[in-house]
Amino acid sequence: MSGDRIPPAPVDKDALVGFPIERVSVGMDVWRVHNAGRGPWYFGQTQRFSLQGSDGTCHVALDAATAILETVVRGSRAINRDDLTSRRIRRLPLPQDYKLANLTHPRATGWGVTRQFGTDYPYDRCQAWATAFRSEKYGGLQFWANHDVSASGISLALFGKAGERTSWRRGTAERLDDAKWIRQIKDNLGVGILGTHSSSVTFVALGAP
Repeated sequence: MSGDRIPPAPVDKDALVGFPIERVSVGMDVWRVHNAGRGPWYFGQTQRFSLQGSDGTCHVALDAATAILETVVRGSRAINRDDLTSRRIRRLPLPQDYKLANLTHPRATGWGVTRQFGTDYPYDRCQAWATAFRSEKYGGLQFWANHDVSASGISLALFGKAGERTSWRRGTAERLDDAKWIRQIKDNLGVGILGTHSSSVTFVALGAP
């Protein structure tokens, strides 16, 4: 195994017996940032813990800041306002109970889990771990987010049939370029905004009003 990759997913029967569990309940709020032309409950196959075949995964965050950092900021010191204009942010109630593999629990260390599970690239090994947990009847994973350095920077990867859930409660979509979210990105996250107004391009410095 290369020292800069997470360990390969276990393949032996019962290898995940005793892995720590996190149970989240129907109605619990989660956050998601998504493209304006797509609904929030989309189970895709191209992200970190995505399943393949007929199944997919919907990645959500436990707070709004984590959702923004993971989908829009992604380690940048400044982002383009146009990237915010094309995005929506929603607080969503979970539609059902989930039994999650808890990669943030100290006992997960016994399976070789580190925070690198949230940063490993390419995604092949993370996706293989997702498949292993799915085969053991887990409904998803709880893991440390890549780009959120706070103690609350936790994301969930929820498993389900690939595609969009149009019948699930969708919360209220808010524009990510709304003044409230611009202020949070600038002041709380310390990230600059590159904006296009008329024919000029301006940079909003950190801490500017």
